[in-house]
Amino acid sequence: RPLYDSQLATFAEDLAYDLIQADRPAPAQRLMLAALAVRPASQWTCLLAVEASVGVHDWAAVRAAIGLTRSALRGAAMDPALIDREREAIAHLGRHD
Repeated sequence: RPLYDSQLATFAEDLAYDLIQADRPAPAQRLMLAALAVRPASQWTCLLAVEASVGVHDWAAVRAAIGLTRSALRGAAMDPALIDREREAIAHLGRHD
């Protein structure tokens, strides 16, 4: 994991960001959901996964990504952008807690 953190994480996040900007959310989603599995507490990785998932209208993936990060943060503050997207996903899916 130290190798991933020091060398691959930034590359993967930059690539996903560029894919989202280029209107290619599907590959960005796959990349960031995999990255989130490695670094679930990374709110930036989560936000990229969420934005890519929104781009492909995968609201279940939005909720799952945010839930994974929320759990990994163990009560630490969540980024307001993630909270807003979570509310949006709940509106699309309904609350199934």
